[in-house]
Amino acid sequence: MEKLKALLTRKNIINVVFILLMLVLIINPAAKALLIRGFIAVGIMRPPTQSEKVATSTPSVNITLRQPNGEVLQSEKLKGKVLIMNFWATWCPPCIAEMPSINKMYLQYKNNSNLVVIPIDADNDVSKSTAFMQNKGYSLPVYTLAGPLPTGLVSNAIPTTIIIDKKGRVVARHEGAADYSSEAFYEYLDGLLKE
Repeated sequence: MEKLKALLTRKNIINVVFILLMLVLIINPAAKALLIRGFIAVGIMRPPTQSEKVATSTPSVNITLRQPNGEVLQSEKLKGKVLIMNFWATWCPPCIAEMPSINKMYLQYKNNSNLVVIPIDADNDVSKSTAFMQNKGYSLPVYTLAGPLPTGLVSNAIPTTIIIDKKGRVVARHEGAADYSSEAFYEYLDGLLKE
């Protein structure tokens, strides 16, 4: 009994609880997403709020996408609009964590015909990603790739968000989760829309 009392010190109990919490975070994607969402909420993970320097001679980007209705769309056909392309997956905790802010941003600009939000399922599993969106109550459409990506556009990191200006040029790129429903990001988008 004395040995058990010696083991049940406050320090040992705290260590066991800490180890158990770490195991839950390692094993459970939803727990990881909740932790990351907390970091997003306190402002640690921020999206871009200014464009990269882009030469006027920079060529436009063309990505072939499959729309929610199954039709193929060339991003080049959307010139004149600001595009926000978010590469994500249903199994990715940072993707899950940032999705509420992307949905909120989508709803904020849904009626603006000069801005298109394009969530791209990196796994190309439309049924799974559409079910994910419906189960979470998100209004976002689900796109998939219908062709290869231009070289160097996206690394293997997800989530990755690419912002393309009205001229079809990549002006910002962000790898990792971020709060896309922040006022600073909205101001940035409004600036791009005015260009």
